[in-house]
Order: sequence, then structure tokens, then C-alpha cells
Amino acid sequence: MIPEIATPSTGPDRLSDQVYRDIFDRIMKGEFPRGSKLPTQQRLSEMFGVSRPIIREALLRLSDDGLIKSRQGSGSFVQHQPGQEVLDFATIESIPDINRCLEFRSMVEGEAALLAAQRRTPAALAEIEAAFTRLQAVSEILKPDTEADFLFHLAVARAAQNKYFERMMLMLREPATAVMHLTINLTGLRQERHEVLSEHEAVWIAIRDQQPFKARMAMRGHLRRALARVVSGD
Repeated sequence: MIPEIATPSTGPDRLSDQVYRDIFDRIMKGEFPRGSKLPTQQRLSEMFGVSRPIIREALLRLSDDGLIKSRQGSGSFVQHQPGQEVLDFATIESIPDINRCLEFRSMVEGEAALLAAQRRTPAALAEIEAAFTRLQAVSEILKPDTEADFLFHLAVARAAQNKYFERMMLMLREPATAVMHLTINLTGLRQERHEVLSEHEAVWIAIRDQQPFKARMAMRGHLRRALARVVSGD
């Protein structure tokens, strides 16, 4: 007799997604303005008709995304109210997808950077350096160039000497460049652009100096900060 395979339950995940989007929407519209205290978990549970564990899951995601901050004994407060750029980029339903895209890229590109530091050839190193030089040039004149940004990440993937990293980056080109475009628009100040450039430089130097774990940490840190810039830019 073939045993029946149980289908994983997705109900709680769907509910927490809905609560996440609803609270996010209220923050965006100013119903929960920046600096204000959110209703208690009990009150939110009553408002949305879901259990408190689902509320806690949604609040944890909002906290991870930098939208709210929990203070022990005081509750949760709105920390950032994303600007119109986020609404122009995508619908509320797609905001968690930005998080998931960058989370996935962090895992894939972090390992690609580690391997690149171990395996890079002179030709691969030259390609990364050329991509960084182009990125540096457009950063100096504050000229948006998602192509330069993407080519840097693609060069790192190629330097890993594993065709699947390169193929994965090419598959992610559309969502990756969309997030890059949004990030660039949210970092208009010269100082902020230089911070982004320095993050790329840290990846490049670690690969050049054959420091694999530094390369991995630099790449993951860069992508985590990219998410923070998307969420907090107003």
C-alpha cells in the first residue's frame, strides 16, 4: 500500500501575508504614521480576525523589513514610512517579493562571491574590476545605471567558475535590475551613492585578495542593506 503524502498547510502563511500587507498598506497611507504606536497584538488580532501567533509572525516580518520597531514593555512603533517610490515600483502585494528576491540573491550570490575569491582567474578578475570601474564612474556623476550594477554581480557569478551561478543571475536579471533601479532612485545623495559603491568595492577587494569568507560576508551585507534602503527610503 502506497502511503498518502500529506500536503503541507499554507493557511497560516497566507494569513500572515494578508496581515503583513494590510498593516504595510496602513503605514503607507499614514493610518499608522511614522513614530506612532501600533495597536496591541490582542487588538490587531481582533481587527483582522486572526490568532495572535499570526499577528506576531506578521509583526516580526515588518520588524525584519525595518518598518516597525518593538520596544520591550511598550509595544511596536512605526519606524519608517516608505515613500511614493515604493508605490510607483510595485503593488503592495509585491513588496514581500522584493524581500524574497534579495533574500534568495543573498544566499546565491554570497556563495558565488566565496567561490570567486577561491577560483578567480586573471580574466575573471579583470572582468570584475572593469565592472567596478564602470560602476565607480557612474557613481561619481550620480548617473543611474542599473546595467553597470548588474554587470558587476554577473561578473562575480562568472568568477565562481560554475555555470549555474551565471545562469541563475541571468534568470534573475529582470527582478534584480528592477530592485537596483528602485535602490538607485532612493539613494540620490552623493554620500549614499558612495556607501553603495563602497559595498561593491568591499566585495571586489575580498575577491581580489582571495579572502572567501570576507567576500561572502561583503556580498550578503550589501544585499541586506539594499533591502533596508528600499524599505526605509522616503
